[in-house]
Amino acid sequence: MNSHSPAGSANRSWPATAYQNSLPDGRANGRLAVEGSDLVFHAGGVPPLRLSVDGLDLRFGGFNNQQAFLSHPRLPEWTFLCADPGFLRDDIIRLHPVFGKGARRKHRDSKKWPWPLKAMLALTALFIAGVTALWIYRADITDSIAGKIPVSMEKQLGEAVFQQVKAQSKMVEDPALTAQLEAITKRLLPAVKDTRYNFQFHIVDNDAVNAFAMPGGHIVVHTGLLKKAKRPEEIAGVLAHEIAHITRRHSLRNMVSSLGTTVVIQAVFGDMSGLAEGASGLLGQKYSRDFEREADETGWKYLLDANLDPRGMIDFFATLVKEEEKTGLKMEGALELLSTHPATKDRMDSLEALWKSVPADRKFEPIPPSAAPEKGVAAPAAP
Repeated sequence: MNSHSPAGSANRSWPATAYQNSLPDGRANGRLAVEGSDLVFHAGGVPPLRLSVDGLDLRFGGFNNQQAFLSHPRLPEWTFLCADPGFLRDDIIRLHPVFGKGARRKHRDSKKWPWPLKAMLALTALFIAGVTALWIYRADITDSIAGKIPVSMEKQLGEAVFQQVKAQSKMVEDPALTAQLEAITKRLLPAVKDTRYNFQFHIVDNDAVNAFAMPGGHIVVHTGLLKKAKRPEEIAGVLAHEIAHITRRHSLRNMVSSLGTTVVIQAVFGDMSGLAEGASGLLGQKYSRDFEREADETGWKYLLDANLDPRGMIDFFATLVKEEEKTGLKMEGALELLSTHPATKDRMDSLEALWKSVPADRKFEPIPPSAAPEKGVAAPAAP
């Protein structure tokens, strides 16, 4: 007998097991064969058992619910099990008007993947979907977590970072440079409506063209930045950008993204140790392109609200480009500013697009010439 014989062949049989209490161990292994219009079970030591298809009861069960259990009223104490898929494909079962439909359905189901594999694939798909969702919505998740951290804690963090700066830098108390910076910030700060922060500006003796912000309100300006700027509005553009980094909480959001939620949750409940460890990395942090664009756009709005010429921000980038051309060095190597604020062409193009949206008849109030010390920035050009 061949369990793989065609459905219409004369000799069709499949491995099967009969169950009955009088049998040794309660069962006997044999074959279930088609003989005419009947099914006949053959096994050694057991007389042939004939099951008329007309009265046959067919059920499905077993581990994968694909095994056929047969019984017949003429043999009430007997049950027959056939797990061979070929049995369900045979015409005697497939074409039966009563249970043929169910057999065909089970045959189709038998071709499907087993449920443990499907469960594993489903779990894998859920994991991949979860990771993908975290990646897609990572910015929203980070913002939500950062929003749980009070500003008072952010200020403590910024103060700790500023103390590091003081210990590593030479602070400048030059009255002329301080007056220059104050004249600019006096015009700029009233346009910043975020009252959560007390902005403090500091000058350090460093020829690098740089300025950087710390969480909570501290902003450090290098003397190199003050010397390279050609007019006060350029410095105003840089400071507006730095203020935006603070009000948009970019340093804090960077920390949340890098340190993870556990450290942040600890901080919310008063344990600052995790955040304090991450604070040291704030001095050399790099902002994402999204953060830089957000700071540019927010800073641009501050300049407009302060009635300061926002082109100072564009002009300063142009100054950096000229410095690169003059030194023959790449910006990233020549100007420290670009390690934390990459002045890409895309950023400059975005600022130029913002300028095109400003009404042509818009007039801006220049920063007074007295804001420019003799060796600092030059006085603004006459309108």
